[in-house]
Amino acid sequence: MQACAAGTLGAEVVEFYRRWGFPIPGTDDSAIGVSLLTHDIDHVLAGYDTSPSDEIALQAMLLAASDFEHHFSGLMAALLLSEAGALPFPGIDPVVGALGRVGAPEELADAFARGRACTSDFGDGDHLALIDEPLESVRARYGIPARSA
Repeated sequence: MQACAAGTLGAEVVEFYRRWGFPIPGTDDSAIGVSLLTHDIDHVLAGYDTSPSDEIALQAMLLAASDFEHHFSGLMAALLLSEAGALPFPGIDPVVGALGRVGAPEELADAFARGRACTSDFGDGDHLALIDEPLESVRARYGIPARSA
């Protein structure tokens, strides 16, 4: 991914890791398994960062994009970790009340609406096969709408 051209999905994923100070999966300094790579690619595709409310919004969007047939456990895990503070996860401190932040309920509603607007489940499939494609083309492939202001 580090060799991908600017504007491609791969280059944007590398930028996501750099922005957050995370090592790139598969590099020597990465303790993050490649299994989390697809989750992080979903972040890039949906345009969500790693805040607790964005984690919840991403999972809500994925659930709605799959016509509520997949990703339910992901949404529950995000809610337990970032809303109820009841799910320990290595390297992440549980949070209570992420959805109590001003604007968070509206962001969650927007995430469900964005997911319903998708033409298919963007969390499913071979993400790595798309890393050389322009990010906007990959988003168009799945019908991923932009975030509301």
